[in-house]
Amino acid sequence: MRNLAENDVNRREFLSDDLIDQLTFILKYFTDKSHGDLMKNVARIFSKLTQHTDCCLKLVQCSSCYRSFLKILIKHESNQVFKTILSSGST
Repeated sequence: MRNLAENDVNRREFLSDDLIDQLTFILKYFTDKSHGDLMKNVARIFSKLTQHTDCCLKLVQCSSCYRSFLKILIKHESNQVFKTILSSGST
């Protein structure tokens, strides 16, 4: 999915099909450390999507995104993978 998110046509499908909302749902309910690989892959998808204004605007409209991102950062603050993703801005 991450590779698909880079393509303009696919990115528009992410927006129109509410895939961003579905990714946010995953973030909301699968944040424990046993789902680290899932969180890493969702973070990588968001790292590609958020390079584009239209996707950032969609995330701003999502009422639970902020809480979900904050919850993940708090739970995984000691995880080196997440520190690397956040410090580099992309993978």
